[in-house]
Amino acid sequence: MRDTFQRELTTLSSGVVRMASQVKEMTYLAVEALRNQDIALADQVIHLDQAVDKSEAELEEQCLKLLALQQPVAKDLRFVGAVLKMLTDLERAGDQAAHVAEAAVVLAKEPLLRPYTDIVHVRDVLVKMADAAVTAFLEQKLDAAREVYRLDDIVDDIYHQAQRGLLTYMLEDPRTIGRAIVIMNLLRALERLGDHLENIAERIEYLITGRRGSAHQPPEAT
Repeated sequence: MRDTFQRELTTLSSGVVRMASQVKEMTYLAVEALRNQDIALADQVIHLDQAVDKSEAELEEQCLKLLALQQPVAKDLRFVGAVLKMLTDLERAGDQAAHVAEAAVVLAKEPLLRPYTDIVHVRDVLVKMADAAVTAFLEQKLDAAREVYRLDDIVDDIYHQAQRGLLTYMLEDPRTIGRAIVIMNLLRALERLGDHLENIAERIEYLITGRRGSAHQPPEAT
């Protein structure tokens, strides 16, 4: 029975990694759609969000069955509980990537307001965050989880700087207000996506240490 339970936990872990990969792909492609004014690619990302939602539902059902039938204790219980919360954050991260794709559709029909260099930079940092979170989860690496926190600070810095720049555009030329607001909302979606990845890193830190980690608290001395 124990071997069966461990196989089920392994299957669950694989599902979480697959879902994280789906979210990472959505994030990457959504910004590519924006850069290239590619409405078809943006629509593809929006469709991918349905696959993420389906993954969440299936994996959540697996978690609930494990809790009901196997009645895990100690670290195994902590694992299943952490995964349940991570699934919620992954699903919401996928929603944010879909919001970026929806904004890309709107902006593809308008003249380019400004280069998207900062948005591409944020996207690339988010991809690194997703990779670090997966490494932390699979290899139980605390340093990788905390790398997610560090990278999220970079996302926040770029976000705030970009928002200030967009406000300047709107003040200098009211004709840019509509496009600038869409870009501001797009940036906000990417920033929130980073927050969800940071939440996942906190769940992983709890899974590894048994302590409720926080990106805003210094790590305990060892």
